[in-house]
Amino acid sequence: MLEKRGITKPQMVVQICVCIWIIAANFIVNMLDLPEHGIHFANWCFFMINIIFFLSGEPDMKKRFVHTLVGSLVGIVLAGLTTLGLALLWTEQGMGGKMSYLPSLMIPLSICLILLIVFHPIFPAVFNNCGFVYYLTSLTVMGAMPWGGNALSNVPSYLICTILGHFIVNGVSLLIIGAVQKHYVNKAKAAA
Repeated sequence: MLEKRGITKPQMVVQICVCIWIIAANFIVNMLDLPEHGIHFANWCFFMINIIFFLSGEPDMKKRFVHTLVGSLVGIVLAGLTTLGLALLWTEQGMGGKMSYLPSLMIPLSICLILLIVFHPIFPAVFNNCGFVYYLTSLTVMGAMPWGGNALSNVPSYLICTILGHFIVNGVSLLIIGAVQKHYVNKAKAAA
């Protein structure tokens, strides 16, 4: 039945093994995130990178690993810079800004979008779709409308949780994929 759909047994084994790992990682992280442990993860950062990693169209897994991590970190930093730019420019934020809300928002927002969109073909490892998704999500989670005064304080935890999520979930997923592929290659060689 799987062969009729173009799915091989090794592909299905990889899918099942990676799925079990992702469920286990979700359980562990959510168990650690309980209030009595005092460890607080930004779960969206931790797990979104896994979704983006597997949805990426980059065929080379090593490049995909690097591009996903770098892009997501750039997106978070740009969201922090957009928030800071708004706080510095907007009169009502009390930081000496002289502008009304709309120009205060559009100047840093436009600069960051130009970086993400225009520079993507030049620096695809840095300015990519993963960065764009993390940029928009970070802005939303930071309380983008209206902008919270302490939104910047979330940036370090977002960066740390993204790095942890990437290495723990995606790194182990790559190890699982490599081990299963190696098993089936060795099995094919032994049968030949």
